[in-house]
Amino acid sequence: MGVEDYQSSKPASGDKNSYGEYGEHITTEGLPLLSLKPLDTLFKDNVVLEITHVFGKQSDDPGVYARILQGGEIKPGDTLHCLRKTYRVFVIALTSSQQSDDAMETAIEQVKQSLTRFFEAESREVELEHTIIPSVPNLLERHLLKAKEFGYDLIYTIGCEGIGPNDIVPDIVKLHTDREIPGIMEITRANLVKKHPEYILTRAVAGKMGISLFFNLPAEKNIMNDFLSETNPFLLQAIYLLNGVNT
Repeated sequence: MGVEDYQSSKPASGDKNSYGEYGEHITTEGLPLLSLKPLDTLFKDNVVLEITHVFGKQSDDPGVYARILQGGEIKPGDTLHCLRKTYRVFVIALTSSQQSDDAMETAIEQVKQSLTRFFEAESREVELEHTIIPSVPNLLERHLLKAKEFGYDLIYTIGCEGIGPNDIVPDIVKLHTDREIPGIMEITRANLVKKHPEYILTRAVAGKMGISLFFNLPAEKNIMNDFLSETNPFLLQAIYLLNGVNT
């Protein structure tokens, strides 16, 4: 809890609050606690605290809850620093006889623009990396395992998720999926087929791979834009849950 928030929580009697009165373990001064969001961190030397919940000024005891990622000693007068979480995204675009490298570059840019708009609206930073590979099973598997090991927040594949001979993505992805999230795909598919009837033939999946959330995106521009519009609103809540934070 910040000393700045004690005034807003001052008892009706006018008595002065005492540190620890609200059960807080750490009282800060000068830190923008109430502007922090889940998965942001506070740190000092080797001590790292990760924000799990934020209680705003409308709360009786405004402040934040945090969990200890790395323990150590924090003493009165020590300086804590804030680090805003940057969401990391890895995109794997697959070329085939129907999709050229140029088409995949355009598709990747679509994903980047969509996610940038979404995360900016949430006052969050996002970094996107990508690769373009042919539709070859062992290549896709290699990149998926690398992305899983690195621990990206989001992994997207683009293309090759249908029923054609080069549509290998769902089969390879499922080999390394810890948990599928069928509800996202069920509602997304149901909504998209109203506008794009051909999307009924997709085999795309969404799920959990390590600590990463993954989606199989269609390569068609209009369907991809609508897919992202359907799934973007679920991203933060899903990422929080994958990280053990239930907001």
